[in-house]
Amino acid sequence: MAADEPEAVGLMLESLYGYDYLDGRDTRATHLKTHVWIAQIATKYMLPQLRWAAFAGFGSASTEAWQCDEFAEAVDMICFLGEEAGGLADIATKVIIEHAAALLHDDAYRCFQEVLGKHASLAISVAKGLSRVGFEKEKETDDWPSFQLTKKKKSRKSAMVWDT
Repeated sequence: MAADEPEAVGLMLESLYGYDYLDGRDTRATHLKTHVWIAQIATKYMLPQLRWAAFAGFGSASTEAWQCDEFAEAVDMICFLGEEAGGLADIATKVIIEHAAALLHDDAYRCFQEVLGKHASLAISVAKGLSRVGFEKEKETDDWPSFQLTKKKKSRKSAMVWDT
């Protein structure tokens, strides 16, 4: 446990005694990194209930805080951790695809765009996911066409996995 994030170890131990690891946390954005830490440590020490709690918490927090720089930082952590993140990549990919128009084209999300540029496996997963979703042309500007995401019929392959 010496190599683990000290705060995550403490939160893991609290959860083993029945406490919610998010008690006392200030903001939803801060929860994103906490969920990543907890998912990592729960995967490492084979604690499935804690792992699923971290997945559910990350999914909920990321759908509410995807526009924060903290989301980009959490995605960066997930990419860095790879398999140790315990599958959070699928959840993050779904959130990214849902908000791709803003995250990929709006300069306000430059922090996320930099994370995407650092991790080829993330970029590939997002591209694969976007190819399954489909686009509908919204409007064109002089420098870049604008698209709106639309739902496509479900394909057989619905899982999105980041190759590490």
